[in-house]
Amino acid sequence: LCGIFLLYDITDGKSFTELSNIIGDLSHLISPDCEIFLIGCKADRREDRKVSYKDAEDMSLKIGFSLFETSAKSGSNCELALNEMLEKIYEKHEEAASYVCDATEEAEPIPRFNLPHIFCQMWNCG
Repeated sequence: LCGIFLLYDITDGKSFTELSNIIGDLSHLISPDCEIFLIGCKADRREDRKVSYKDAEDMSLKIGFSLFETSAKSGSNCELALNEMLEKIYEKHEEAASYVCDATEEAEPIPRFNLPHIFCQMWNCG
């Protein structure tokens, strides 16, 4: 189980168009059950936007990835994106554990850490 954040700069159209190449490469390198999120960075600079939210949303829907626009400067949506990623990975782990364990065995619980809090302290995002 894994999770990947693919970042692009909403003020740089090239960073968004390059995602197609990255996604193509990733499809050969990662497990199909890996969670991938598109993250539009610099959401605090909407006046300089070169990548529309609609274009990013269309791409995310087409390829089945979650989409967030974030700002490291303001902390907007950073914790939300991280929480959702962790929740999706946790759910997949729980689902996988239900198939692997004997009916008589109990699945070992995953320790739940407050990772968003730890990351936000490091990155000052909230």
